[in-house]
Amino acid sequence: AVGTIGALALHKVLVYYPHLFNVKARTILLQFPIGSCLCMGLRLLAKVLYDTVVIGGTRQKVFIYGVHEGGEALAHSIMTDKDKVYYLAGFVTDDQKYVGHRMMGVKVYMNDENLVDVMKDLGAEILFVSPLKNERLRKDHSMLLEMVRNDIKVMIRTSDKEWDGKSPLDKQQLHKVQVEDLLAREQI
Repeated sequence: AVGTIGALALHKVLVYYPHLFNVKARTILLQFPIGSCLCMGLRLLAKVLYDTVVIGGTRQKVFIYGVHEGGEALAHSIMTDKDKVYYLAGFVTDDQKYVGHRMMGVKVYMNDENLVDVMKDLGAEILFVSPLKNERLRKDHSMLLEMVRNDIKVMIRTSDKEWDGKSPLDKQQLHKVQVEDLLAREQI
């Protein structure tokens, strides 16, 4: 409403006092969209620079193992966390059809022998495991051993109760992998 009133007032001034402003209407019509685009572009550039230089340099970079609901919930938790402890650097999948795609602004990588090298190149220190991938992690000890050998922490959700697939996940529900987490038996 204020913008409309301002535009009408400017129009009246230009129409009734053209000698004060020797500006043509088409110049104004061109300057407004160009100026608006420049302002939005500068704001976006400032946000990207701030996220990568200031925040990205101080937060721990993480990968998330899982690209479905559990992985998305973890990523959402990381991105909306007010403490900004973690920085999402990538997703890991076992499904070739997702590899190379972007999800929530980061690239999806294949769970293969090159994964540790990719994580090291991007500076990732932690692998969060989606609750939907806990069983797969228990069966694939080679992946876990490779992470441990290369000083990459693996964090999984506590198994005190099953994740329903709908409730939010947050970083407080994750802990470093313990031997008990990998045993395929019920806890007493």
